[in-house]
Amino acid sequence: MDLPRRLAKLLLSQPRSDDGVIREKMTQEELARLVGGTRQSVNVALRGFERRGWIEVRDRIVMVKQAAALSRFAGN
Repeated sequence: MDLPRRLAKLLLSQPRSDDGVIREKMTQEELARLVGGTRQSVNVALRGFERRGWIEVRDRIVMVKQAAALSRFAGN
């Protein structure tokens, strides 16, 4: 599975509040370590998800805005 799909699965597996905010703040380095990639690759994938409107990232806070679309992308 490619890095963007692994990252999507990871984001979907994290506990989220009712408004979609992932409860644990993680750096791009931490995300990269968890998905077996580089920080730069994680950054590119996150920006792609943002462009599609699936997530929003602010100050290490990730909000999943369209979980169903992200899940379809991840192959769930």
